[in-house]
Amino acid sequence: MATTRRTAAKPPSRPTAITKLSDRKSYFNWLVYGETGSGKTVLGGSAPKALFLTFESEGTESAKVHGSDAEEAIIDERADMLEMYRYFDQGSGCEDYEWVIIDSVSEMEECYWRDQLREMKEQKGPKRSLYKPSLDDYPIVWNKVKAEVDRWNRLPVNVLWTAQVLPLTEYDEDGEEFTTMLPLLGSLKNGILSRKVCGMVSLVGHLDTKRRKVEDRVEEWRRLTVSKRSGITAKNRYGWGPFVDDPTIPSLAVAAESALAGERTTAKAGTTRRRRTARAAS
Repeated sequence: MATTRRTAAKPPSRPTAITKLSDRKSYFNWLVYGETGSGKTVLGGSAPKALFLTFESEGTESAKVHGSDAEEAIIDERADMLEMYRYFDQGSGCEDYEWVIIDSVSEMEECYWRDQLREMKEQKGPKRSLYKPSLDDYPIVWNKVKAEVDRWNRLPVNVLWTAQVLPLTEYDEDGEEFTTMLPLLGSLKNGILSRKVCGMVSLVGHLDTKRRKVEDRVEEWRRLTVSKRSGITAKNRYGWGPFVDDPTIPSLAVAAESALAGERTTAKAGTTRRRRTARAAS
């Protein structure tokens, strides 16, 4: 019985999407969270050629006071955010700016909640409350937030997300209660959305104000924790750790670019200020 040989199909050509990691142009997608007054907006204002997408009408005053030359767009509704995305995705936004500072993603979620509840009110009439969400609303809003973070992070522009703090109560294997600080997103009970968004960025930093008494005066500085610590969610993909004192966006960017280039440099070490203070006091 004769056998029929099957002609092998021509192998597909190499997909053009495959590139070397060393040839890839890297853009920064960072998330910095902290209490009100910790300096998140001031940090964002240090970025060059920056545009704030601000969800609080007076949220950028602190950056202005510190001399930032950034520009700003006030976001009142989700439609405003979609318009800004189109400007960056289809227009000249990525050429006009080096950094986009979304201040804050916590307030962005609140904005999206207002949009969702208003839409449901219009669809379902007087029986639907503008202020009380149904169970079906939660995954819709949270998926919109994740989608927004993902698509901005895919643009050829640097993105800094700021967030407020979620102190999440958890329990260890012995049933002992402890608190972990996370960016304020999603459920206040489980932190699932917050952790997912943390996984979508290359740096998660907790910004805090530190104070110490030196002789007859009090010294104050900002500390950005960039490696996970007990009770603090943080990460970085640049080999830094555990924290950076008095950070600025340009100094962080230089250190990140050096790390990506394979150079053994780090962001400003946490011990630098202590040594400098000790010398000044001696």
